[in-house]
Order: sequence, then structure tokens, then C-alpha cells
Amino acid sequence: MTDRFESAKDRYTKLMHLFPEIIQRAPLTYVASYLQMSLETLSRVRSSISTLQ
Repeated sequence: MTDRFESAKDRYTKLMHLFPEIIQRAPLTYVASYLQMSLETLSRVRSSISTLQ
């Protein structure tokens, strides 16, 4: 599912659209690991997306 050549933001956005329930239910450390990014990067991506909405 994840493609290392996509940006971290693109990977997170794709996951949000395909499986929104995973983001709500799974611990963020698991989500970050699945997306092959650090927890810190996931936090930055989530905050940048929330400021855009």
C-alpha cells in the first residue's frame, strides 16, 4: 500500500481516504510504522493538514 517515493503527507492522505477508521482507532505509533515514517513526522503531517482545513 505504501510507496516510499510518495511524500509523507501523500501517504497519510491516501490512508485517510482509503481507511479513515484505522486513523481513528489504531495507536498513532502503529499508523506511523505502517506508513514508514517516524512518529514526529506523522505529528507534523497531521498538524499541517489540520491547519489547512
